[in-house]
Amino acid sequence: MKLKEFRKQNNYTQESIAEFLSITTASYQRYEAGTRQPSIGTLHRLCDLYHCDMDELTGRLKNESAIETKAKEKDVPITIGNLRETLHEILSTEFASKLLAPVIEKHKGDCPGFRKANNNADRD
Repeated sequence: MKLKEFRKQNNYTQESIAEFLSITTASYQRYEAGTRQPSIGTLHRLCDLYHCDMDELTGRLKNESAIETKAKEKDVPITIGNLRETLHEILSTEFASKLLAPVIEKHKGDCPGFRKANNNADRD
């Protein structure tokens, strides 16, 4: 997320943002550090404050999947090997399985062992 970047661009302190959100400064610091995730309502309030949309605030590009965004945040390439782990971090297992097919299809050319890794994943 780009919370710190937006805060600094708009000359706010962590304390002033925390007060605006009616939370403690420590809670807001956890949002910026990425150790705690703000609620959707909190993100909406921040978007209103910064006059931006949710994708801009979270650093997600248009047409970018949640998996791609998470991999970018972690600075790791998307591979079939780490795809399942990334999915589980983001989504519930049922919902993850619905998203798995198009993401694998998009990235299957990037992974030399795609068929073997994908077939093994289906057996779990």
